[in-house]
Order: sequence, then structure tokens, then C-alpha cells
Amino acid sequence: MTEPAPRDPASPDGAPAPGTVLAGKYVVESVLGQGGMGIVLQARHQRTEQAVAIKLLRPDARVLPDVTARFEREARAAARIQGPHVVRVYDVDNLPDGSPMMVMELLQGWDLGQELAIRGPLPYPEAVGHVLAACEALSQAHRMGVVHRDIKPGNLYLCQEGQRRLVKVLDFGISKVLDKRDNAAQTATTAAFGTPQYMSPEQVRSAKNVDGRADIWSLGVVLYELLGGRGPFDEASATAALAAIIADEPRPLRELRPDLPQKLADVVMKALEKRADDRWPDIDTFMAALVPFGPAGAAPQTLLNAKTPKIAAREPMSTRRLMIVSAGIAAVVVGVFLFVLASQTKKPAEPAADAVVTATAPPSAATPAPSPTIAPMPAAVETATAPPAAPPTAPVAVGPPPKQAPTTAPPPVTATAPAAPTPKPTPPKPPPPPAEDPTHL
Repeated sequence: MTEPAPRDPASPDGAPAPGTVLAGKYVVESVLGQGGMGIVLQARHQRTEQAVAIKLLRPDARVLPDVTARFEREARAAARIQGPHVVRVYDVDNLPDGSPMMVMELLQGWDLGQELAIRGPLPYPEAVGHVLAACEALSQAHRMGVVHRDIKPGNLYLCQEGQRRLVKVLDFGISKVLDKRDNAAQTATTAAFGTPQYMSPEQVRSAKNVDGRADIWSLGVVLYELLGGRGPFDEASATAALAAIIADEPRPLRELRPDLPQKLADVVMKALEKRADDRWPDIDTFMAALVPFGPAGAAPQTLLNAKTPKIAAREPMSTRRLMIVSAGIAAVVVGVFLFVLASQTKKPAEPAADAVVTATAPPSAATPAPSPTIAPMPAAVETATAPPAAPPTAPVAVGPPPKQAPTTAPPPVTATAPAAPTPKPTPPKPPPPPAEDPTHL
């Protein structure tokens, strides 16, 4: 409940005077600002002593059809938008006359309009960083179906939080409650549907039939101004500005800032296309195009919300190509492994050129079969399955086999026997140095 208090003559029309208690707990301290539709107060919670900002509708706006209900609905939507670049909403309540009020965090700092007036055009990484912060807040709002419709430097508040400066978007949803004004009222006050220099062409024609691409246009105008020091449609009057927005092309940005990267200028100019279909399709795509030109230490939240640029359409093809290449490499590795394995498998040794193996003729049925004679193996021949045997001290003769039924093939014989008389072969080449005995390894 609001306690009666005298109105301060210096306060805007309809603003509660200092000392007024709103909703039975917020004591008004001063007026922070006002616009065509709303008033912002500084107040303090009676019990917690927390400083807050309270936004009210002006008395002349409260009488408009459906404005009160829509303000309350939009205030509740703004309370659900969370993030470092959104003003926190603590409470939504009503005055005794039924009009809504919104209780928000009290910010310390100034808006980007004041920053621009003090410093002039900003370095482009800094300017892009401010717009990226606004993009993050608007991205979440658009997903909730809330279109701001009044993005301008005055609604992008640069506040100090500890050692860092953050941009926070003000007035979420306020412009949406203005659709019910008639055309004459819209012409009479710019607050009814936005600020002329930052309005999109479709918003100039009809404030009702706009979507998130209207906010992209406004952000493009803001970034153009932060980079160039002036807006693309800075005309002397609101009427001239609206006519230029509808009919004129903006001056190329690099004529004002020749030091800007051409690709950054192209991103900004695409946001200022007259037809909404020719602009960036959504705020996330616009944000992704800006990220390469922002500060090196961009906020993680901004990067997480950014969509992958258009070249991401080729990503599935790159994945398939990577799978094919990986499969090819795996096949080559398997083939090499099988080749090595096969080369290590024991094979019958082929006789060397300087060794002769003789065998007797097959035995007849009447005489026992003599044992075959095996020529000595050259020293250069080694098997892969066992270390070389120590050389015997004397030739070993193999006697006749016992008379029993053979069961399985006899294992290979590694013993040596005198070779049959053969022509004297040429002396073999000296063998390579013997391999180290594996037992000493």
C-alpha cells in the first residue's frame, strides 16, 4: 500500500515525492529519470536497507487501453530474463490505483550515449564488445518472445562492477506496451514506439508487425554510431530521420572510419538492410559474425550463446572425410601388421647356392631304406623361432630308423651329417658376425 505524501514540485508530473512508501516497503528517495511513458525512482527497502530502482508508468500512459495489463505482463517476462547483461528484477507490484511498478537493481554508471559524448568514436574491439553484451541479453529475450523495440545508446547502461565494466540492457519489453496508441499519438511522442534514429523501416511503417530483426537493425545503428561517432540517419528532425530510414542508404561506414576492417564494416551494413529478410536472420547469427572483431577476452556467456557461422554447414562433410581418412589409415596399419606377422612365420629354408642336399633312391620292398644324408646348413641361415644351436664337436651319423608304424611326421632334424661325395663347391662367402646369444640379453 502507498502512503500519501506531498508531491515534490520539482519532480516530474505524477512522480511520488521523496518519503513516499510504495507497496508498503519501498521508501522513495529521488527521481532518477523519466521518459515519454515511464518514470524511474531511487528507493530503499524499509527492512533490508537495500537500494533499488523502481519504474512506474506515467499517469497519461496509464489511461491507454490495455497498457497497464501489458506492462505487468512484460515486467514479469523481464523478471525471468537472467544473465550478467540484464538488469535484475526483484519484484513486481501495484500502486493503489492498480497501475504496476517494477522493482529492479540500482545501477552505478552511465549509458553508452554519455560514454560516446565523452570519448568520441571507440576502438572497434571495445565497441563490438559492448554490442555483443547487448546481443546476449536480447538473444534470451527473443527466445522468450520479447522484442525490445527501443534499443539505443541510452538504454545500454555501462556500469562498474568491481574491476570490470559491463553493459546492461534497460527497459526490456517497455516498447511492446506502446502498440495500442493511435498513429497521431505515435507521431506526437517518440517514446510511443521507439526513438526515430534507431527504428527499423518496418517499425516506422507499423510498430505492431515487427520481430527480432527490428532489434538487429537498432543494434546495427548503435554499433555504427559507436564506431563512426555519428549515426547513419542523424537528421535535424524526427520527421527527416524517419524519411531517411525509409528511403536513403546510409553512408558507408569506412568513409567515417577508414581504419576499420572491411569485413566488420560489411557486418554492420548488413544489419542496416532496408528489408528485414536481407539482414542477419537472428540475433545469434549477428553475434557470431561480430565475435571475431570483439575483445580477446570476450565473456564466456557471449561465446556460448553464439551460433556457429554459416560455414558450419560443411561440418558434416568434414566429419565424413575425417572418418574415411581414419579408416584408410587403420587399414594401412593392419596391412603392415599382417605383413610383418607373415614374414616372421617359419618357412622351409631354401638351399643355398653353395650347399647340396642329396638323397638316396626310394628303398625297395626287399631292402631296408637307408637314412638320408643331410648336408650341413650354412652358418648364415638362421631361423626366427629359436636361437642358433651350439656347433657339435663331431659329426653325428643318423642310424636306420626303428621298425615301427609311423604316426606323425618327424620333427625337423637339426643335426649335421657328412655330405655325399660331390664336386667341390666354391667356398662360401664369410658369414656375417653371429648375433648375440639371447640368453645374455
